[in-house]
Amino acid sequence: MKVQPSYTRQYTEVSQHQNNKQKRQNPAFGNFVVATMDAIEKGGLFASFAAQDVLGSCVPRTATAFYRNKDITGKWNYAEASEVSIREFVSSITMFLIPMVMMAGIKKAVGKACDVPVNFIKGLGESMKAVAGKDTKELKKSFYNDTFARMFKDSGIKDGKEKASEFAQKLVDLEAVRKTDKKAYKKGMGELSEEFALLRKSNSANHAENYYTTTFKYAENKTANASFSRFVKHIQNYAHDAIAHIEKHKSENVGEYLEKFNTKRIGARFLSNAAMAAAVVGFYMYIPKLYTLHKTNPALAGLEPETKGTQKA
Repeated sequence: MKVQPSYTRQYTEVSQHQNNKQKRQNPAFGNFVVATMDAIEKGGLFASFAAQDVLGSCVPRTATAFYRNKDITGKWNYAEASEVSIREFVSSITMFLIPMVMMAGIKKAVGKACDVPVNFIKGLGESMKAVAGKDTKELKKSFYNDTFARMFKDSGIKDGKEKASEFAQKLVDLEAVRKTDKKAYKKGMGELSEEFALLRKSNSANHAENYYTTTFKYAENKTANASFSRFVKHIQNYAHDAIAHIEKHKSENVGEYLEKFNTKRIGARFLSNAAMAAAVVGFYMYIPKLYTLHKTNPALAGLEPETKGTQKA
């Protein structure tokens, strides 16, 4: 029988009590707000930006355009509303969508490690070199173990070696069912993230910090930060490419090969960033054309006598 750690039981009991209290006070509204905030948090920066920009800018501007000059014409300004909505929504989230779509293609064409930030590639390369001499069948688990141990230490978690081994084994087990049971994989990853937060909390005296944030040393006196979920994605993406290439080059010196591999991946990351930035800038240069969808400015509907023939700037 699996025994639940005391700190985990305590955390679960407190959370359950708070949830039950919240449901009793205002079940419908409370659940909606919590679900919405959870969705935004899980979606990261993209979800946060989209929610704020769409609800705080796009929707109000479209609504204002819909009412434009209704007091003069007596009609809803559908032309202005359609133009504003297209312009606002298209120019809003494309700065995220374009890089996301491009990165998906780059990962398939070049490798998943292209989605790993340069600083993490440097640090993960050191972890891989430390364990690369082992049997490739156990290489992934050994790599995860070494990486978690380094991250725990850098994140201020004391005596994290034993926990690192547990996290590595859990991650390997979860990956084994990722394709066959995505729901179980997602749930397991969430539980792993919660367990990490509890470890951070039990080792920290600062109650104001974000316990889901990792710290990873990639060079002397240099560290990189990421949420736990992003950190796991980074080590998975790096391991996917590095281990596959190591298996193809068993006859070569692993240390020297990994140096070349890391250099190539860092270069690919720089080129990917440049390409995505150029694509976003290029698209935004096209945005002004969205201001001329109609021959005349629909915002001037009802004002034609004073501005007859006025064309859009």
